[in-house]
Amino acid sequence: MSVTPSRDDRHFRRGVVLGLTMAEILLLLTFLLMLLLASQITKEREAREEAENRAADAAEELEQLRPVVEIIERTGVDALDITKEYVRAKKELATANKRLEDAEAALALIEEVREQHGPEMSVSEVIESFRKDALLGRAVEQSGGSAEKLLESAAMCRTELSSCQGQTAYLNRRLNEQIGGFGLPPCWADENGRIQYIFDAVLTDDGVVLKDNKVPGREEDQAALPLEGMVYGEGMEHERFASASQPLLKWSDEHECRFYVRLYDGFDTGGRERYKGLRRTVEGYFYILDVR
Repeated sequence: MSVTPSRDDRHFRRGVVLGLTMAEILLLLTFLLMLLLASQITKEREAREEAENRAADAAEELEQLRPVVEIIERTGVDALDITKEYVRAKKELATANKRLEDAEAALALIEEVREQHGPEMSVSEVIESFRKDALLGRAVEQSGGSAEKLLESAAMCRTELSSCQGQTAYLNRRLNEQIGGFGLPPCWADENGRIQYIFDAVLTDDGVVLKDNKVPGREEDQAALPLEGMVYGEGMEHERFASASQPLLKWSDEHECRFYVRLYDGFDTGGRERYKGLRRTVEGYFYILDVR
């Protein structure tokens, strides 16, 4: 015997979709829309916070640059172009040092040849004396043909050396005043006085990543630097970076200069405190140029 569905059962089945009533479906759709809206609101809030952080950092950096801007506005941009004078003075100082060394060596030879050769001198000592006499003769000839002129040349060299040293100290003080407190001149600058940057430093989540710039014309100079511990293309935390950079810092201290690096921000979002910590690490061993 067949069972005929009641009128109410047929009406109920016509009002459902996949076992859910229209009211339940609308409720589920509303819930999904609320989830999407909440996700979008969260993203916008994070983006706004990041923008506020960047604005605060920019304001802080602008405040640090304000003294330099005031100097430029007051004296003009040419007031900062003093590195050329420093490079010229440094070359003159090196030339004066070389001339003084030659003059002192010649004077020492003059004192030796004024003494009488003893009869106990061996053949090798006689040959060495002849060699020294030849050096003396060449030095006297270059000075104009007399020992007196050689002495005058040595005195002049000392005067020029003292003058160059004074000029270098004066230009170094002016350079410090104009660029806002950097205490040492650049270790590398070209013949036009432009600073040469030995490395590029990128601050990332993995640490400080260095790139060797291999400055053209500085191959021999760089080969003589203590760079055995330097690591390129890999992130370095503070301890590793400090260990690798300490020998180069010591070298620059001995030569009364400092190497410059270009500094890049490699953080995609956030991490401003970590960025500042890595920046301080680099500034402890190099002078930096911010690249945006």
